[in-house]
Amino acid sequence: MSAPPPDLMAFHLGFVVHDVDAVMDCYRRMLGVEAWRMHELSRSPAPWSTGYSDARLKVAFGRGAGITFELIQVLEGRTQHSEFLEAHGEGIQHIGFWSPNIRTSVETALSEGARLVNANLDPEDRAVVQLTPGSSSEQIMRSLENARLAYVDPGFGTVQIELVGPSTGLREWLQQDFDRIIVPPPWET
Repeated sequence: MSAPPPDLMAFHLGFVVHDVDAVMDCYRRMLGVEAWRMHELSRSPAPWSTGYSDARLKVAFGRGAGITFELIQVLEGRTQHSEFLEAHGEGIQHIGFWSPNIRTSVETALSEGARLVNANLDPEDRAVVQLTPGSSSEQIMRSLENARLAYVDPGFGTVQIELVGPSTGLREWLQQDFDRIIVPPPWET
């Protein structure tokens, strides 16, 4: 058994939910999570991801009780998130970790038995990568040249691992709320 990459740092818990607004309200009342930032986004699947379609997501980040929460609601389309919701119901779909080098982190995870699930590149040169059958690891690893996010399935349980690079665009998206909601990686200035 090898040690985890030394630069990984816990970032957030990612929940797939039916209704982002209802969960935000519940977490406000129960956990005191007052700082939230919500965004709707469109996502296209990678060309080799035959099981997913163009989708629209509602995503919210919030922080309270010493932890950052990401809430994800699929508004339309088919993604790894709707797949998770169908199979398991609402719950934690991934644990997010900051990683200064996505390619190295994914290669380490693959060498330890993880599987690639999916990859999505957006116009801002960011990516979400999840590892699954259907595309070769080599194809997906080539797409990681400019990747900023990667999901790996460790092969047990229902929770995937999300590796988040230093340039995810979160600071631009969260703007003035970034410092209230996100604990940045130590290598970010």
